[in-house]
Amino acid sequence: MSGIAEKILREIEESARRKYLPIIGPLRGRALAKLVAQLKPKRVLEVGTLIGYSTIIMGKELERDAEILTIEIDKEEAEAARENIEKAKTKPKVQVIIGDASDVIP
Repeated sequence: MSGIAEKILREIEESARRKYLPIIGPLRGRALAKLVAQLKPKRVLEVGTLIGYSTIIMGKELERDAEILTIEIDKEEAEAARENIEKAKTKPKVQVIIGDASDVIP
């Protein structure tokens, strides 16, 4: 994982601690990264983006031609996720959708 992404992940961890946000954290993050690296999916659907922590972890393990569609109901959290994902410079295309997953997923 790139140094930039690691820095952004640490910043997200600190922010999540201060704001009591439920992110998956480093231990589960390593397990998720390992799973994504093994499976090498071309498309990922994530429901519940929050501020982009797990999105960045998955994005760093995916190939450049993969894509992530991630859904967040809270507009402010989705915007924070977009900023974090952009700063982390993830390889695959990431689309953050704001809305209720039950309304957004066909």
